[in-house]
Amino acid sequence: MNTELLMTEEKLNAAANKLRNYLTARGTNVNDIDCLDSPAKRLEAVSQIFFGRPYDDLHALLKDTDVPLNPAHAVSKGGSVLVLSVGSNILLGQDGHYIAATNPGTDMEISWPALRSQGQALAYVHQDIFREYAFPDSMASVEVEDDYEYIKLAEELGLFSEEPCLAWELMQVRRASRVWANDACAHELRTPEDMPRPLTPVSEHLEEHPMFEIILENDVGSWNYTLTAQDLAGAQYLGDNAWELNCEQAPEEPVTIQITAT
Repeated sequence: MNTELLMTEEKLNAAANKLRNYLTARGTNVNDIDCLDSPAKRLEAVSQIFFGRPYDDLHALLKDTDVPLNPAHAVSKGGSVLVLSVGSNILLGQDGHYIAATNPGTDMEISWPALRSQGQALAYVHQDIFREYAFPDSMASVEVEDDYEYIKLAEELGLFSEEPCLAWELMQVRRASRVWANDACAHELRTPEDMPRPLTPVSEHLEEHPMFEIILENDVGSWNYTLTAQDLAGAQYLGDNAWELNCEQAPEEPVTIQITAT
């Protein structure tokens, strides 16, 4: 697939204006967003979104002449843009690529509205899905080399895919839904923050970190499944909003999770 673009100064300015008009139409005042509150800053944003390069670099090349440039990430129609919360930090990723983060308390800090607007603009320009997801706050305590590890885990969980994703569906469960595990109806679905006590120690590895706890009960008693990120990443979609996964807590047989309407 040839991803080369023919770019001119005029086209870049038009893209910056389109970004402003898009955000304005969605009720966002670009003057309230630090990184978009002037034409120059919007040009910089468009340059970074499309090519991952500062506008000054492009301007020096263009000089009102058509110049072929390769996008930073060749994104096909039908991809996904994800805004991912990890504790107090919020990350932006696209199709498994790390784009930016709010980086609170640092010299590189940007506001949450600015990051979200950048994500919406990316999704609009590339005709991608726009999603927002929150990892358990306790995941922020896991030592990682850099923020890309969170984006990589999100990709392994299927959060950048259009395919049915168990991690996504469990986060969307509402009172109008029921969660089943091996044909038993869940009494309660919890995230780690909902648990009265941690059932397992917080792991030193992201993939082993607990993300959901499914509480089940019947006439005999109650039991639970604690699903780690690794469990969810390995879930196989069966159709009819059902997944089969190998749960580390119950290795003797696969667990089938299904989400239905009440």
